[in-house]
Amino acid sequence: MKVDTLSGVTVMATAAIQRGSIGTFAYVVKEDKSVNVRPLQLGPTEGENVAVLNGLAPGEFVVVVGGDKLREGTKVEIVTNEAAGTPAQGRKTPGDGAPKDRR
Repeated sequence: MKVDTLSGVTVMATAAIQRGSIGTFAYVVKEDKSVNVRPLQLGPTEGENVAVLNGLAPGEFVVVVGGDKLREGTKVEIVTNEAAGTPAQGRKTPGDGAPKDRR
């Protein structure tokens, strides 16, 4: 088995991946908080993250929730997670007092 290590590669959440007539893309948030459709060349996936080989620069924000409702130029609100892994502002996850899913 041949294994390769990618270094210096930008990584993003797989939830940001969109697919359409232009191929694989993501909505990238510009400085004016509008979105830009950006074609991507993806690499390997590990868990919930995917390597982006071409099309995204380090530090750029991508839309991970609600991408199905967007179009080029739509204005969005940026909501980030804290570096410590806490939920995004206004959202709760099981374990922090939110109701748990019972099946």
